[in-house]
Amino acid sequence: MPVYVDNLLLTSNLKDAIQHVKEDLASHFMIHDQGPIKSILSMKVVHDRAACTISISQPGYIRSIIDNFNMSDCNLVSTPMEQNIRLSRTMCSTSPEEKEEMRKIPYHELISKLLYLAVATCPDILRCWRTLPFC
Repeated sequence: MPVYVDNLLLTSNLKDAIQHVKEDLASHFMIHDQGPIKSILSMKVVHDRAACTISISQPGYIRSIIDNFNMSDCNLVSTPMEQNIRLSRTMCSTSPEEKEEMRKIPYHELISKLLYLAVATCPDILRCWRTLPFC
């Protein structure tokens, strides 16, 4: 039973156990049962009973990353750069103007957000991105 502020999620293999907990909580608190889970903590939850799967995603978080980094008009590609490329120091910006321009681009912040997304809910970021309603 994960709880966050005034929201909680009940899960069990036994429907009777869930009903018992709901009744017990209702005897002490005013509760509102919202039925099967659709989202929790801004994460979208899809339960496919036929396939016995539960999927979570973060379309709102993906949208915010796209908007914050001005990527709304970008073109999707399956591999965004040449495969097996070997990067070297000679490829770095050399002029003071190029270096100053690179300081304005928050790569560290973007990579951190993408890593969180990949680890938390969406290991295949491109697949998740393509399933959004605006793609």
